[in-house]
Amino acid sequence: MPFISSGMVRPHSSKIAFVHRLLDAATIMGCLYLALDWVKELQFLSHYVQAGVWATLIYLIVAGARGVYGSWRVVPIHSAVLTIFVTWFWV
Repeated sequence: MPFISSGMVRPHSSKIAFVHRLLDAATIMGCLYLALDWVKELQFLSHYVQAGVWATLIYLIVAGARGVYGSWRVVPIHSAVLTIFVTWFWV
């Protein structure tokens, strides 16, 4: 029974990490779009897209270096939340 011993998540961990990064990128770009639209009623022009892409790339690099996309199964919740907040602060 190799399926039971290896678990269901482990074989798909790289796919889950990719989806997690994709959701983070979509969240950053979506928040930028909403901020421009709601606060200043500005259009989502190319220089804003470029700023969003840079912000997304920097966040993904810093988050990867800080271990945001690693396994959180044995980490206490306060440590996980602190890691995420510190990562957002640095970006």
